[in-house]
Amino acid sequence: MAKIFIAEIQANQEVASSFVVTEKQLRVARNGTPFLTLKLADKTGEVVGRVWERAEEIADVIPAKSFVFVRGRSERYRDELQLQIQEIYPLPLSEVNRFDFLPVCPVGTETLFEQFSSLVSSIKRRPLVRLMKHMLGDKDLMGRFKIAPAAKSMHHAYLGGLLEHTVSVAGLVSRICEHYPALDRDLLVVGAILHDMGKVDEFV
Repeated sequence: MAKIFIAEIQANQEVASSFVVTEKQLRVARNGTPFLTLKLADKTGEVVGRVWERAEEIADVIPAKSFVFVRGRSERYRDELQLQIQEIYPLPLSEVNRFDFLPVCPVGTETLFEQFSSLVSSIKRRPLVRLMKHMLGDKDLMGRFKIAPAAKSMHHAYLGGLLEHTVSVAGLVSRICEHYPALDRDLLVVGAILHDMGKVDEFV
């Protein structure tokens, strides 16, 4: 079943999709009936979901920070979208597509990779050219490089963040070398390209 992202959900829509539970609270309505409030999220945003039937039972089997499949209907309540949950159950990690839940670089990956390739092509010294060709020819490495984040937090902590960070640093180094022609531009640009490449193995 295709993923329905939170940003796509409209009021009065049938929803059947996977989400991550970021918060969970078992509460009691004015009439004394327990109900479960969940904050559900994916890479596009968050939405509140409410469970009215078997709330206590479901609260016991749905931990916070877990992936779930939800079936329900969206509605507006006090000008905010929420889900009235009719069915919910935990999802094993094997059935979760992590790319549905991780934030993505705001700049297109292909655009960034074109800029990256242009920087690589600007290298002229033969030993460094061979090194860069070897790196670009590693399809597994480049595939992971395109999607890796640059960090867990602080900066470029999203899919494609390492590529964006690398292009930014290498581009800055290249511009600095224009002002200081005595610098070894090729060596410095290659150093900038490689300085965080190990994060491909750390994060992907």
